[in-house]
Amino acid sequence: MPPADANLTRESLERDHAPLMAALRSDLMAEGAAHERARIDAVRQQALPGHEALIDRLAMDGRTTGPEAAAAVLAAERTARQAAAAAHQADAPSPAPGAAAPADAPRDARSIAKSAVALLDGIRSPTK
Repeated sequence: MPPADANLTRESLERDHAPLMAALRSDLMAEGAAHERARIDAVRQQALPGHEALIDRLAMDGRTTGPEAAAAVLAAERTARQAAAAAHQADAPSPAPGAAAPADAPRDARSIAKSAVALLDGIRSPTK
């Protein structure tokens, strides 16, 4: 047994207290594995169709959290939608030119009203 005032190091604990170190190592490894599984599950829960490769990469990087994965998927989805909108806009045909007004169209409100009355009179009493 080392003196009470000696500095404890990993090596001295492994040498002098091997069963304790083995138990600690086993417990800490199990706890770390459980946290890593929970992190991977949190990342995988952020999956959206079309972003499976991104989710797989983030799940296996060992550091990305669920909220970080959600932000990454959202950014990728936004980029994909913007690219699709730009492609649709680029693929759209040119707008049709506007039609010119007929040359014989009445120009003022009085002549428009007279034309409307004449049209209605023709509908009410058709010529034979």
